[in-house]
Amino acid sequence: MAELKLTLKTLTPLWTGGVDKICDRLHETGIIGSLRWWYEAIVRGLGGEACDPTSEEKRCTYDPKKGWSSVCHACQIFGCTGLSRGFRVALERFQPVPLSFITMLAGQQRGRRMPNNRWWLKKTFESPGYPINKVKALFTTPQGGVITLTPRRPFPKGVDWQAQMQYLLWWIVEKGGLGPKIQNGFGQIQVKINPNIIKQGEENLQKFMQQPARKVKDKWPSISEFFQLEFTIARQDKYLKQLLSQGVWIGRNDPNLSPSRFVPCAFDIRYATLADNRIIGLRWSLKQQNRKLATQLFGEVRGLRRVASRINVSHLIAKEDQYRLRVFGFVPPQHRNSVLKYIQDTIKGIFPTARKIP
Repeated sequence: MAELKLTLKTLTPLWTGGVDKICDRLHETGIIGSLRWWYEAIVRGLGGEACDPTSEEKRCTYDPKKGWSSVCHACQIFGCTGLSRGFRVALERFQPVPLSFITMLAGQQRGRRMPNNRWWLKKTFESPGYPINKVKALFTTPQGGVITLTPRRPFPKGVDWQAQMQYLLWWIVEKGGLGPKIQNGFGQIQVKINPNIIKQGEENLQKFMQQPARKVKDKWPSISEFFQLEFTIARQDKYLKQLLSQGVWIGRNDPNLSPSRFVPCAFDIRYATLADNRIIGLRWSLKQQNRKLATQLFGEVRGLRRVASRINVSHLIAKEDQYRLRVFGFVPPQHRNSVLKYIQDTIKGIFPTARKIP
């Protein structure tokens, strides 16, 4: 079985985590975890089985006597206790870049109590000995980065693992993001993949879902609940011009990266920002209307209790004479229409020139 090697390009920095949140180098484990997470969502959407590998009680354990059917479809590819991952992942030609965000809410303003994005960003990304202006993320080199997947054991009969992995990467490129913290604008990438291979991978996945696997009862993110909205933003947008002229840079602004390549403002859009002298943002505004739904969709941390975010927002990505913005995630069917309308209305409330891409 030959290795799979693809060239990719980062549109926004890649976050791969590390000890004490330093992200001092590329950690393949962060990428592997992201690949598996999206693979599980696709598997569930196609009617297959995917366990929660983070649960001590509910994750799979391979039984050599029962073979492949003793574990879920995701574990048959990505491994579990007793079964190694089916492939190794190696990434090359990535370089560290200064971590930076720009925000309109960096503390108390105009004598009013406002959300403090500076505080939240520091809380999220700083660690002992590493203030936010020393933290780095990762960008591909000008030649482009390389991801190599090398098989390390046999796969179930009939599985075209190369086609499946290319379909997986295509899904991440076109619809989601790669790596941790995609809700904060990280992980927007480009990868060129042959359309015929994409179709082949999807068809192979659908056939694979018909093969025996361990049944999983838990409900986790599935592409059956997935949505994606993309918008164009004019470079002369009123809010964007205000953000770039009056916004506060958190971390270090690298003129070689932003705003010529992207504007790192996902946190403001997703949480809260100041536009036309009013506080507006996807989570903030929804919280005023329906706190329970806002927590369900955008997450929350209370003591030891953590609710993961289901809504992700990209940074603004430079595209010729305009910028593009991607909002994507998972919404329960009963809330889908109202939430998607809410997102569109809020984005247009922040960016007067926002236009939804059909």
